[in-house]
Amino acid sequence: PATASAYQQLATIENDNADFAGAERDYFAMAIQGLEGGDRKAAAIAFLELMRIAGRHRKQFEYADRYAQLADAELVRASTTAEWIGEFKIRRSWYQCQLESSRQQFVKAEKECRSALAMCEKLYKPGSLHHIGILISLANSLKRQDKLAEALTLYQESLRLGEQAFGETHPNVAVDLYNLGNVLFAEQRYAEATEYYLKALAIYRKVFGEKHPKQFNTLAQLTRASIRQKNFAAAMAYARQTQNISSDSGTASVVAASDCLIGDVLYRQGRFAEALEQHQKALDRCDRRSCELQLPYYMITVADDLRGLRKAKHAVTLLEQAQRLQAPTADREVVARNQFSLARALVEIGFHEAQIECVFVGAGFGRDHGIVNTNAQHLRVDAGQGALIAAARCRVGLGCAAVA
Repeated sequence: PATASAYQQLATIENDNADFAGAERDYFAMAIQGLEGGDRKAAAIAFLELMRIAGRHRKQFEYADRYAQLADAELVRASTTAEWIGEFKIRRSWYQCQLESSRQQFVKAEKECRSALAMCEKLYKPGSLHHIGILISLANSLKRQDKLAEALTLYQESLRLGEQAFGETHPNVAVDLYNLGNVLFAEQRYAEATEYYLKALAIYRKVFGEKHPKQFNTLAQLTRASIRQKNFAAAMAYARQTQNISSDSGTASVVAASDCLIGDVLYRQGRFAEALEQHQKALDRCDRRSCELQLPYYMITVADDLRGLRKAKHAVTLLEQAQRLQAPTADREVVARNQFSLARALVEIGFHEAQIECVFVGAGFGRDHGIVNTNAQHLRVDAGQGALIAAARCRVGLGCAAVA
């Protein structure tokens, strides 16, 4: 048991520092020690944490499901108190919520998070770490279903509780500010989103310093928000800051993400040749091992640059390849952009017959995933593009009513 506890402490430190490979290794060692030493509680906790890492961070869903089964089995065998079992069940539902979100099953995620929240409110006072974490996970699942008003309310509640529990300059508060910014970004309130991102960035820099990797996502969102506001000078400045952070990380996926952001700024300025150079850098840094989930997106960005350079035929080949690499649980916005870009590229080379196939391939996707947004923004384009883009939006549940 003492050894299992030591492995748990190591894994917790590694997890807090986003070293998920290290955390996974030590949680696995903790599980083995628990099983061999007869500490069923330790084994149950270890398998539960392995479930979270495999599902949320690794996207290895079969492993996550198996770890969940092992955790449940060890819980049954454990000799413990009713309070400990209650705490375990809260975390079990919470982690299942995160797992379903990673699978893009947001309706199921919402159900699991609401169950965890109900149990948590019976066992803990508002403002506990579990309570705040579950609020954030529930808000995340609602945001991905475009239930933005309810998500915003939950993020605001999480921020209020976090400031009370930790103070206004705690990193957990920065996470809440970042999440609030993301909801406002989704509502196209880019100036307000920028304010929240800047507050989050200030906290990260005060606590961790100027070049800590925890700033990366916030700087990336500041880049995107500035692009939407056509403030390209600010967007490039933020993107360059991500480059400073990524150069220290030495991780291919992080460096590639920074290259891609710089390319995005250039693309939006119509500087397609320069954008292509940056996006190609991102693609060249990646393989299916180092950044499997991002690889299709980088291919899409290169294809869009080629379209901008009037090389639509080359773009079609790349977009079709990106489409084949998309995992069943790929982010719907990436799938949408893939379909949208492919539709436009096909129109540009005169291949209008693709309309029918796109519509039929897309049928039912949004309903299956519970992500239909009837308030999707409609794009004004010519008739040929309109049919294809409508089909692309239907493909990912962003407005199938228009196709009907």
